[in-house]
Amino acid sequence: MKMSPKYLLLLLAALAFALALGCSSDDPADPDPDPDPDPTGTTALVGDDGSATTEFDSFEQVSMSLADLTPNTLYTIEVDDGTKALIGTYELTTDANGEMDAASVLYDPVPGTYTVTVLNTDIEFDITVEAPTAVYYQPSDAAGDHMNNVDVGQSVYLTAGNGTPDTVVHIYVAPNRYDWEYGMYLYDYTEAVEELTFDASGDIPVSVI
Repeated sequence: MKMSPKYLLLLLAALAFALALGCSSDDPADPDPDPDPDPTGTTALVGDDGSATTEFDSFEQVSMSLADLTPNTLYTIEVDDGTKALIGTYELTTDANGEMDAASVLYDPVPGTYTVTVLNTDIEFDITVEAPTAVYYQPSDAAGDHMNNVDVGQSVYLTAGNGTPDTVVHIYVAPNRYDWEYGMYLYDYTEAVEELTFDASGDIPVSVI
């Protein structure tokens, strides 16, 4: 059976069209990639001593650095607690290299799990804070709940735990500094040196300082 050139061209055109359909990326099951994906970025967590770490104790400040993001861009960082309640929002700007030095994102956390999210990026991760195993002291309110911010005229309380029973400690309220060394002179702003004693359980109950 002979096929005219006209029909041969039509057949070839039909085959080419069918192949084009088979290779098309418009199939809903194979969508085109996102033309403007969120930056993945990289992070590093830093503890109180300034070194990178992924393990934190209660009441230890948690800091985070960023890299591989868009240069000179303002990013919003949100921190949620274990109930997904928002407990902190921070706005930080990357430098010309798309990096940001370590900045605090979680202050003196109590034991639990916290989620850190950098909005408009793919950065989201959990931080687990362990209960302290060594002796600890914490500022609190009259009910013994941890707090760091105090209004003018408001009383400040102290609680402690994991101490040696019947041990007496002296409490000073002094100006903060970042180069503490053993033996430094302490000026007590309360004009007295309070003595507190760990009870039989190794705790200091709520005490006004």
